[in-house]
Amino acid sequence: MKRRGFTLAELSIVIALSAVVLLAIASMVISMQSYSHARAADISRNSALSMVESRMNAWFSSVDSSNYPAPTVSGERELIFGDNASAYNASATFDSERKELLLKIGGADSETVSCPEVADITFACEGNLVKCTVTFHVNEESRTYSFLLLKRSVNAASEASGINASGNLSL
Repeated sequence: MKRRGFTLAELSIVIALSAVVLLAIASMVISMQSYSHARAADISRNSALSMVESRMNAWFSSVDSSNYPAPTVSGERELIFGDNASAYNASATFDSERKELLLKIGGADSETVSCPEVADITFACEGNLVKCTVTFHVNEESRTYSFLLLKRSVNAASEASGINASGNLSL
Protein backbone atom coordinates (compact mmCIF):
# COMPACT_ATOMS: atom_id res chain seq x y z
CA MET A 1 0.00 0.00 0.00
CA LYS A 2 1.32 3.41 -0.97
CA ARG A 3 1.00 6.16 1.53
CA ARG A 4 0.33 9.73 0.57
CA GLY A 5 1.52 12.86 2.41
CA PHE A 6 4.58 13.72 4.45
CA THR A 7 5.79 12.50 7.78
CA LEU A 8 6.24 14.82 10.73
CA ALA A 9 10.05 14.52 10.40
CA GLU A 10 9.97 15.55 6.74
CA LEU A 11 7.77 18.57 7.49
CA SER A 12 10.06 19.61 10.37
CA ILE A 13 13.12 19.48 8.11
CA VAL A 14 11.41 21.56 5.39
CA ILE A 15 10.25 24.16 7.94
CA ALA A 16 13.75 24.39 9.46
CA LEU A 17 15.40 24.79 6.05
CA SER A 18 12.82 27.41 5.03
CA ALA A 19 13.49 29.35 8.24
CA VAL A 20 17.25 29.30 7.59
CA VAL A 21 16.76 30.54 4.02
CA LEU A 22 14.36 33.30 5.15
CA LEU A 23 16.77 34.41 7.89
CA ALA A 24 19.61 34.56 5.35
CA ILE A 25 17.49 36.65 2.97
CA ALA A 26 16.36 38.99 5.78
CA SER A 27 19.95 39.39 6.98
CA MET A 28 21.10 40.22 3.46
CA VAL A 29 18.33 42.81 2.99
CA ILE A 30 19.14 44.47 6.34
CA SER A 31 22.85 44.48 5.50
CA MET A 32 22.22 46.04 2.08
CA GLN A 33 19.95 48.68 3.63
CA SER A 34 22.56 49.53 6.27
CA TYR A 35 25.27 49.77 3.59
CA SER A 36 23.13 52.00 1.38
CA HIS A 37 22.40 54.36 4.33
CA ALA A 38 26.10 54.53 5.20
CA ARG A 39 27.00 55.10 1.55
CA ALA A 40 24.38 57.86 1.22
CA ALA A 41 25.80 59.55 4.33
CA ASP A 42 29.33 59.29 2.85
CA ILE A 43 28.16 60.78 -0.43
CA SER A 44 26.36 63.61 1.37
CA ARG A 45 29.40 64.35 3.55
CA ASN A 46 31.83 64.22 0.61
CA SER A 47 29.53 66.49 -1.36
CA ALA A 48 29.43 68.97 1.54
CA LEU A 49 33.24 68.91 1.90
CA SER A 50 33.68 69.39 -1.84
CA MET A 51 31.17 72.25 -1.86
CA VAL A 52 32.89 74.01 1.06
CA GLU A 53 36.28 73.64 -0.62
CA SER A 54 35.04 74.84 -4.02
CA ARG A 55 33.20 77.86 -2.53
CA MET A 56 36.27 78.76 -0.44
CA ASN A 57 38.49 78.44 -3.52
CA ALA A 58 36.16 80.63 -5.58
CA TRP A 59 35.93 83.24 -2.83
CA PHE A 60 39.69 83.15 -2.20
CA SER A 61 40.41 83.50 -5.93
CA SER A 62 38.12 86.50 -6.18
CA VAL A 63 40.01 88.34 -3.41
CA ASP A 64 43.42 87.17 -4.62
CA SER A 65 44.47 90.47 -6.16
CA SER A 66 47.03 93.13 -5.49
CA ASN A 67 44.34 95.24 -3.77
CA TYR A 68 44.21 92.92 -0.79
CA PRO A 69 47.06 92.40 1.68
CA ALA A 70 48.05 88.99 2.95
CA PRO A 71 45.27 87.28 4.90
CA THR A 72 45.09 87.10 8.70
CA VAL A 73 43.10 84.95 11.10
CA SER A 74 40.83 86.39 13.80
CA GLY A 75 39.76 83.81 16.35
CA GLU A 76 40.10 80.45 14.61
CA ARG A 77 36.92 80.70 12.61
CA GLU A 78 37.46 83.96 10.70
CA LEU A 79 39.83 84.63 7.81
CA ILE A 80 40.29 88.31 6.96
CA PHE A 81 41.83 90.23 4.07
CA GLY A 82 42.38 93.91 4.88
CA ASP A 83 40.58 95.55 7.79
CA ASN A 84 37.16 97.08 8.33
CA ALA A 85 38.51 100.59 7.76
CA SER A 86 39.88 99.70 4.33
CA ALA A 87 37.82 99.84 1.15
CA TYR A 88 39.42 96.54 0.27
CA ASN A 89 38.33 94.01 2.86
CA ALA A 90 37.03 90.48 2.70
CA SER A 91 36.31 87.80 5.25
CA ALA A 92 35.32 84.17 5.57
CA THR A 93 33.60 83.32 8.86
CA PHE A 94 32.18 80.00 10.08
CA ASP A 95 29.23 80.16 12.47
CA SER A 96 29.38 76.82 14.33
CA GLU A 97 25.92 77.23 15.89
CA ARG A 98 24.12 77.88 12.60
CA LYS A 99 26.49 75.66 10.57
CA GLU A 100 27.00 78.40 8.00
CA LEU A 101 30.04 79.77 6.22
CA LEU A 102 29.70 83.50 5.48
CA LEU A 103 31.91 84.76 2.65
CA LYS A 104 32.12 88.56 2.30
CA ILE A 105 33.87 90.75 -0.23
CA GLY A 106 33.91 94.46 0.47
CA GLY A 107 30.95 95.83 2.36
CA ALA A 108 28.20 94.62 0.05
CA ASP A 109 28.94 91.29 -1.61
CA SER A 110 28.35 88.28 0.60
CA GLU A 111 27.41 84.65 0.26
CA THR A 112 26.14 82.27 2.93
CA VAL A 113 26.98 78.60 2.48
CA SER A 114 24.91 76.22 4.60
CA CYS A 115 27.01 73.31 5.93
CA PRO A 116 24.79 71.03 8.08
CA GLU A 117 27.20 68.07 7.76
CA VAL A 118 30.15 70.15 8.99
CA ALA A 119 30.88 70.45 12.72
CA ASP A 120 33.54 73.17 12.48
CA ILE A 121 35.78 75.08 10.06
CA THR A 122 38.98 76.68 11.32
CA PHE A 123 41.67 78.69 9.59
CA ALA A 124 45.40 78.97 10.18
CA CYS A 125 47.59 81.45 8.36
CA GLU A 126 51.28 81.71 7.70
CA GLY A 127 52.16 84.51 5.33
CA ASN A 128 50.18 83.96 2.13
CA LEU A 129 49.36 80.33 2.86
CA VAL A 130 46.01 79.56 4.50
CA LYS A 131 45.14 76.15 5.90
CA CYS A 132 41.41 75.44 6.14
CA THR A 133 40.48 72.55 8.41
CA VAL A 134 36.95 71.15 8.19
CA THR A 135 35.80 68.94 11.09
CA PHE A 136 32.95 66.49 10.60
CA HIS A 137 31.60 63.41 12.37
CA VAL A 138 31.60 59.81 11.17
CA ASN A 139 29.96 57.21 13.43
CA GLU A 140 30.23 59.49 16.45
CA GLU A 141 33.95 60.02 15.74
CA SER A 142 35.45 63.38 14.76
CA ARG A 143 37.45 63.51 11.56
CA THR A 144 39.11 66.38 9.76
CA TYR A 145 39.67 67.36 6.17
CA SER A 146 42.24 70.07 5.38
CA PHE A 147 43.04 72.00 2.24
CA LEU A 148 45.41 74.85 1.49
CA LEU A 149 44.83 78.19 -0.19
CA LEU A 150 47.74 80.26 -1.50
CA LYS A 151 47.53 83.99 -2.21
CA ARG A 152 49.29 84.46 -5.53
CA SER A 153 48.83 88.15 -6.26
CA VAL A 154 51.86 90.24 -7.23
CA ASN A 155 52.06 92.28 -4.02
CA ALA A 156 51.50 89.34 -1.70
CA ALA A 157 53.99 87.14 -3.54
CA SER A 158 56.65 89.84 -3.59
CA GLU A 159 56.08 90.65 0.10
CA ALA A 160 56.54 87.00 1.02
CA SER A 161 59.51 86.25 -1.20
CA GLY A 162 61.35 89.57 -1.16
CA ILE A 163 60.88 90.19 -4.89
CA ASN A 164 60.34 93.86 -5.76
CA ALA A 165 57.99 95.26 -8.44
CA SER A 166 60.66 95.05 -11.16
CA GLY A 167 61.06 91.34 -10.49
CA ASN A 168 64.46 91.57 -8.79
CA LEU A 169 65.14 89.78 -5.55
CA SER A 170 65.64 92.22 -2.68
CA LEU A 171 67.45 91.05 0.45
